[in-house]
Amino acid sequence: MLPSGSKEFFYRYRVNGNDRLLALGRFDPQGKTGVTLAQVRETLKATRALQRATGDVKAHQRTEERRAEIEARKGTLRQLLAAYVQSLRDANKPSAYAAEHIFERHVTKAFPRFVDLKANEVLPEHIGEILAKMVKAGITRQVNKTRSYLRAAFAYGAKADHDPRTLARDGALFALRSNPVSLTPVIREYERTRERTLNEDELRAFWKALDSLPVIQGATLRFNLALACQRPTQLLRADWTAFDSAEKTLLLKDSKGRGGSRDHLLPLTPFALEQLKALREANGQVPSPFTSDGKRQLAVDTLSSAVR
Repeated sequence: MLPSGSKEFFYRYRVNGNDRLLALGRFDPQGKTGVTLAQVRETLKATRALQRATGDVKAHQRTEERRAEIEARKGTLRQLLAAYVQSLRDANKPSAYAAEHIFERHVTKAFPRFVDLKANEVLPEHIGEILAKMVKAGITRQVNKTRSYLRAAFAYGAKADHDPRTLARDGALFALRSNPVSLTPVIREYERTRERTLNEDELRAFWKALDSLPVIQGATLRFNLALACQRPTQLLRADWTAFDSAEKTLLLKDSKGRGGSRDHLLPLTPFALEQLKALREANGQVPSPFTSDGKRQLAVDTLSSAVR
């Protein structure tokens, strides 16, 4: 009986000669703001059974609460991918946007039932299904690139669990014990560079077919042809500051590898400048020439899909 006159039910038991009290609820005959007598009897029955099974029901409940808290804090695949992309941004890695785009297109949107799994519940079979869908769609090099980004994300998550900044920033740990991507093989034939070149008639047909594409995609592909076909990843990364109007040059940066970036200075011929006009007219007031929405650069697989 409390000083206010209300009644509180407790279960008293002993552990190693010491009394323990476990609250069962406050009495309310209507069961609206507390428990009825019938309800507390059922609770008491279950509590006694749990006490017999565990030896200390209160300690058992604390352990279960802690386990539930840890489980709730385990990050999902969605959180893992987002954390990895953010780590690339924090390190000023040019690949941050490419990774984000690939995850969004081929994982998050394509497999919504996967991304809400705990990251440590993702199996090699899940990874295989993600990549198989791309293969069935006729996608080639992007398959290995997606695999590479997924593998890197899981490797990042395994290391991040030991970094206190991860929990402080993300509020989640991933509890990874293995990398599910490691068992999925690289498809070597998709890595082979094709050697056949277009003949004059094929090139003319390709150039004409670009008219059917959205303006920015078509203009970007035409501009790249005028540049003698540079690597799309490097080209799409360039913003307007890479262009020197006075010198008529374009500076591309190759950031691949650990030796730092390498510069590629390209001359802009009159023909290349002519192809650039459409991009300047559309995107001259935004940072990048190669954007459809004025915010995000085109993705390489967007161009790949356009010419497939």
